Amino acid sequence: GYEDEELYHFYFDHLNNKTPYLNILLTLSTHEPFLLNQATFYANKFDKYLSTLALDKSNKEKVSHYKKALSTVLYADESIRNFFRIYQHRTDFEHTIFIITGDHRMPEIPIEDKLDRYHVPLIIYSPLLKKRKAFRSISTHFDIAPTLIKLLQKQYSIAMPDTAAWIGLGLDTTIMFRNIHHYPLKQTKSDLVDFISNEYLENQERLFRIYPNLSIEATRKDSILAETNIRFNQFKLKNNQFSKNLKLLPDYLYKKYTE
Repeated sequence: GYEDEELYHFYFDHLNNKTPYLNILLTLSTHEPFLLNQATFYANKFDKYLSTLALDKSNKEKVSHYKKALSTVLYADESIRNFFRIYQHRTDFEHTIFIITGDHRMPEIPIEDKLDRYHVPLIIYSPLLKKRKAFRSISTHFDIAPTLIKLLQKQYSIAMPDTAAWIGLGLDTTIMFRNIHHYPLKQTKSDLVDFISNEYLENQERLFRIYPNLSIEATRKDSILAETNIRFNQFKLKNNQFSKNLKLLPDYLYKKYTE
C-alpha cells in the first residue's frame, strides 16, 4: 500500500550501509488502480504538461483518456528524483550501482503489438561511470544478474563455479541494433507463447521480424521459424524437467559455494 515516495522513505529508515548489500525495491504507484494521495495535484500537472506537447486535438484527447494512469508516471519521476537527492548525501552513494527497470509496460494503455508489452526501460547508473552511453541492442531481465556477477568476479575476485544455472548470457553492450539472445517472453503467469531469437519473435507458430525501434512485422520464413521453434521447444523441455526434479546444479557445486 506504500506510495513510491513513502516506500523510499521507509527504505532509507531501514537501510544499513555497514556491509555490502543488494536491495530490491518494487514500486507500485504506476500500477492499477493508479491511486495517489495528491491525485488532483498530479492531474493538473498532467494537463499542463499535455498542453506543451505538439499534438493535434484528436491525439490530445486520446492521451487525456489515460490521464489517471499517466499522472502516476509524472509522480514516479519526481519520486525517483527525490530518491537520488537523498542518496547523494549518503557515504555509500559513491560506490553504489543503481538499476532502474520495469516488469512490463502499462497494459491499461493500448498495446501496439505482441512485443510492445515487454518493452521497458533499463537504466544503469553509478557515480563511478565516466560517461553516458545508450545501447540499441536487445537485452532482457535474464541478462542483469549474470552481468553483475561477472563484474564482481573481475573486480573483487569472487570465486564462482564454471557451471551456472543462468538463462541469460549477460547484457549486450553493442551500440547498434541486434539481438544475440534466444529467450522466452512470459506475458502472464500461465502463458508461455512468445520467444525471441536473433531479430525475430515467434508467437504461436507465427514469425515476426523485429526492427530497431522494436516494432514488429509479420514475415514468412519457414526455415527461421523452424529453427526458432526448435530453440523454444528445447527451453520448454528444460523448464518441464526442472519443474519435475527441482534441481538446477549438482549438489557438490551447491555445497562448495554455500558452505
